[in-house]
Amino acid sequence: MDIKKEILLKSIQKTEAMLNKTIAIIEAKPIQDIIAARKEAGELLNKYAGNFTDAKFLKRLDELSKIAKKAFKLSKRRKNYPALLNKRHKLSEKLSIYKNELYRLELNEKKTKHVNGI
Repeated sequence: MDIKKEILLKSIQKTEAMLNKTIAIIEAKPIQDIIAARKEAGELLNKYAGNFTDAKFLKRLDELSKIAKKAFKLSKRRKNYPALLNKRHKLSEKLSIYKNELYRLELNEKKTKHVNGI
């Protein structure tokens, strides 16, 4: 495999990963996660009323807290939604260019193999 093809494959892999991450942020619904975590926490408080030192209660409350923090962090990342859409568009274009270049390289390799009789 020649160097240019190897670099293109790595670039495609890296760009796809960045694009998938950006799409995941765009399509995420952090508010729903926050609401669900708070609702479950309220139900836990009602269920364990008077027994707030129970290990199961504390463990689940800690898990819900982490879910809510993660959702708030994601919510902050989504504040600049137009920039995320622009980033997705640019990454898609970049990925398309890389894939087209790789296709041309592979097509050229096939032509030279055919001409050389290999």
